[in-house]
Amino acid sequence: MSSSDEARNNALLPKGLPNDAEAFWAANPTEITTTTKQTIKAGTTGKRLFITQAQAFNKTTTEDQILRLRHGTTDGPILHPADIADAHGDHGKMYNFDPPLVIPAGVDLDGIGVIANVGDCVVFVNGYIGT
Repeated sequence: MSSSDEARNNALLPKGLPNDAEAFWAANPTEITTTTKQTIKAGTTGKRLFITQAQAFNKTTTEDQILRLRHGTTDGPILHPADIADAHGDHGKMYNFDPPLVIPAGVDLDGIGVIANVGDCVVFVNGYIGT
Protein backbone atom coordinates (compact mmCIF):
# COMPACT_ATOMS: atom_id res chain seq x y z
CA MET A 1 0.00 0.00 0.00
CA SER A 2 1.40 3.39 -0.95
CA SER A 3 1.60 6.22 1.57
CA SER A 4 -1.15 8.11 -0.29
CA ASP A 5 -3.47 5.06 -0.08
CA GLU A 6 -2.71 4.74 3.61
CA ALA A 7 -3.38 8.44 4.20
CA ARG A 8 -6.68 8.19 2.33
CA ASN A 9 -7.73 5.14 4.39
CA ASN A 10 -6.94 6.96 7.64
CA ALA A 11 -8.53 10.26 6.64
CA LEU A 12 -11.46 11.55 8.65
CA LEU A 13 -14.44 12.57 6.60
CA PRO A 14 -16.34 15.78 7.39
CA LYS A 15 -19.45 15.94 9.59
CA GLY A 16 -18.51 12.82 11.57
CA LEU A 17 -19.01 10.45 8.64
CA PRO A 18 -17.18 7.11 8.85
CA ASN A 19 -14.33 6.41 6.46
CA ASP A 20 -16.39 3.85 4.55
CA ALA A 21 -19.34 6.23 3.97
CA GLU A 22 -21.01 5.87 0.58
CA ALA A 23 -23.55 8.33 -0.80
CA PHE A 24 -27.16 7.25 -1.43
CA TRP A 25 -30.54 8.74 -2.20
CA ALA A 26 -33.91 7.13 -1.59
CA ALA A 27 -37.66 7.75 -1.69
CA ASN A 28 -40.63 5.86 -0.31
CA PRO A 29 -42.09 3.66 -3.09
CA THR A 30 -45.51 3.59 -1.40
CA GLU A 31 -47.14 6.99 -0.91
CA ILE A 32 -47.70 8.25 2.62
CA THR A 33 -51.45 8.78 2.92
CA THR A 34 -52.12 8.30 6.61
CA THR A 35 -50.48 7.69 9.99
CA THR A 36 -49.05 4.35 8.82
CA LYS A 37 -45.30 4.56 8.31
CA GLN A 38 -43.77 3.88 4.90
CA THR A 39 -40.14 2.87 4.46
CA ILE A 40 -37.91 5.41 2.72
CA LYS A 41 -34.61 3.51 3.12
CA ALA A 42 -34.31 0.03 4.60
CA GLY A 43 -31.70 -0.45 7.27
CA THR A 44 -28.58 -2.54 6.63
CA THR A 45 -27.09 -4.77 9.31
CA GLY A 46 -23.96 -3.17 10.76
CA LYS A 47 -24.37 0.11 8.85
CA ARG A 48 -25.79 3.42 9.99
CA LEU A 49 -27.61 5.94 7.81
CA PHE A 50 -26.44 9.55 7.86
CA ILE A 51 -29.25 11.74 6.48
CA THR A 52 -28.03 15.10 5.13
CA GLN A 53 -31.09 16.30 3.18
CA ALA A 54 -34.80 15.63 2.88
CA GLN A 55 -37.52 17.01 0.64
CA ALA A 56 -41.25 16.19 0.76
CA PHE A 57 -44.00 16.48 -1.84
CA ASN A 58 -47.78 16.12 -1.71
CA LYS A 59 -49.35 14.84 -4.94
CA THR A 60 -52.93 15.66 -3.84
CA THR A 61 -53.17 19.44 -3.80
CA THR A 62 -56.70 19.49 -2.37
CA GLU A 63 -55.47 17.79 0.81
CA ASP A 64 -52.86 18.91 3.31
CA GLN A 65 -50.45 16.74 5.25
CA ILE A 66 -47.66 17.11 7.77
CA LEU A 67 -44.98 14.41 7.78
CA ARG A 68 -42.34 13.15 10.17
CA LEU A 69 -39.20 11.18 9.62
CA ARG A 70 -39.07 8.15 11.92
CA HIS A 71 -36.64 5.35 12.69
CA GLY A 72 -37.99 2.45 14.68
CA THR A 73 -40.32 4.12 17.17
CA THR A 74 -38.27 7.32 17.39
CA ASP A 75 -39.79 10.39 15.74
CA GLY A 76 -37.49 12.75 13.87
CA PRO A 77 -37.98 16.12 12.19
CA ILE A 78 -41.32 17.37 10.90
CA LEU A 79 -41.52 17.97 7.15
CA HIS A 80 -44.08 20.22 5.49
CA PRO A 81 -44.60 18.80 2.00
CA ALA A 82 -44.97 21.11 -0.98
CA ASP A 83 -47.80 20.57 -3.44
CA ILE A 84 -46.34 19.19 -6.67
CA ALA A 85 -48.91 20.98 -8.85
CA ASP A 86 -48.55 24.34 -7.09
CA ALA A 87 -49.23 27.05 -9.68
CA HIS A 88 -46.52 29.20 -8.11
CA GLY A 89 -43.82 26.69 -8.96
CA ASP A 90 -43.06 25.86 -5.32
CA HIS A 91 -40.84 22.81 -5.58
CA GLY A 92 -40.62 22.26 -1.87
CA LYS A 93 -38.22 23.19 0.84
CA MET A 94 -34.97 21.29 1.04
CA TYR A 95 -34.33 20.37 4.66
CA ASN A 96 -30.59 20.25 5.36
CA PHE A 97 -29.21 18.44 8.39
CA ASP A 98 -25.76 19.54 9.51
CA PRO A 99 -24.56 17.52 11.31
CA PRO A 100 -26.42 14.64 9.64
CA LEU A 101 -29.28 12.79 11.30
CA VAL A 102 -27.83 9.44 12.34
CA ILE A 103 -30.08 6.39 12.05
CA PRO A 104 -28.85 3.39 14.08
CA ALA A 105 -27.39 0.37 12.28
CA GLY A 106 -29.98 -1.99 10.86
CA VAL A 107 -32.94 0.36 11.47
CA ASP A 108 -35.23 1.53 8.64
CA LEU A 109 -35.74 5.20 7.89
CA ASP A 110 -39.48 5.78 7.52
CA GLY A 111 -41.86 8.59 6.69
CA ILE A 112 -45.19 8.89 8.46
CA GLY A 113 -48.17 11.20 8.22
CA VAL A 114 -49.11 13.23 11.27
CA ILE A 115 -52.69 13.74 10.02
CA ALA A 116 -54.80 10.65 9.24
CA ASN A 117 -56.06 10.01 5.71
CA VAL A 118 -54.88 13.09 3.81
CA GLY A 119 -52.34 13.72 1.08
CA ASP A 120 -50.38 11.34 -1.13
CA CYS A 121 -46.83 12.16 -0.12
CA VAL A 122 -43.34 11.21 -1.20
CA VAL A 123 -40.17 11.95 0.76
CA PHE A 124 -36.76 12.06 -0.92
CA VAL A 125 -33.62 11.81 1.20
CA ASN A 126 -29.92 12.12 0.47
CA GLY A 127 -27.16 10.97 2.71
CA TYR A 128 -24.51 8.38 3.40
CA ILE A 129 -24.41 4.80 4.62
CA GLY A 130 -21.47 3.43 6.58
CA THR A 131 -20.27 1.87 9.80
